[in-house]
Amino acid sequence: VANLNWYSTATSGTALSATTTLTTGTYYAGTTYSNLDYTNPTVTDFATGMSFPFAITQLRNGKILVGEADGGRIYRYNADGTADGFFVNSGLNSITGIKELANGDILVSGNASNRVVRYTANGTLVGNFDANITTPMGIIELPTGEILIASYISNLIYKYNADGSNRTTFANALSGPLGLVYTLSGHI
Repeated sequence: VANLNWYSTATSGTALSATTTLTTGTYYAGTTYSNLDYTNPTVTDFATGMSFPFAITQLRNGKILVGEADGGRIYRYNADGTADGFFVNSGLNSITGIKELANGDILVSGNASNRVVRYTANGTLVGNFDANITTPMGIIELPTGEILIASYISNLIYKYNADGSNRTTFANALSGPLGLVYTLSGHI
């Protein structure tokens, strides 16, 4: 069993309690292990019944969304893996990215559909975010509210305003970008 602990110091610190309110600053993660049996590990299914799960994200409320790369369905789970109901049948082919935005909306990319759509937090379709992007993959939201989306076949990362307008090239000459992450130190 692995346990993730958060610390306020890089070394020789005491793990923060689960009720500690985090503020702006630097925090460190550490893992402790107990009861490991490397010769006979136990694997527990988190969720079953999906067709090629590919995109996954944990929402701020603790729920987890899992999108199928085959079928276009998005399922919602509790943090412990129990089903919390069907989220939406996106109509997208090959879901490759799911991102909850600061306003609670959710962006979903479908790389075989060549588009990104926006949903409300309860799964109501708002509409297309970008209906003409080649093989969209990973999605991130910058602290400025701007959105970055990786375009695998185009070898680009696009930048958008929060409403999907003003698409510009953020990075080019990449080799098939898949995922994106914004680090705590402000790097992409």
